[in-house]
Amino acid sequence: MNKLNLTKNLATALAETLLTKAFTPESLADFLISSGLVSERRARQYCAVREFYRLYAAQKKCDLIEEMSNKYDVSSRLLKSLTTEQRRFSF
Repeated sequence: MNKLNLTKNLATALAETLLTKAFTPESLADFLISSGLVSERRARQYCAVREFYRLYAAQKKCDLIEEMSNKYDVSSRLLKSLTTEQRRFSF
């Protein structure tokens, strides 16, 4: 399946599911996690990396990695790899 068809199919599935509920960021996040489209582990990683870059200018990198690691239950080793050289998430 090419990317355009996949995008259309996913958009249709999301629209059908979300039409029955009030659309909020929380309902979308809940749908993505509960349907298995996004794993809970991956969502925690995304939140940790997002907050890392939001706070990066104000704190030392090592201290911030440890703080995000504890807060989101993501290993510090993984956070180091997600926040160096090649970024997996873009903001």
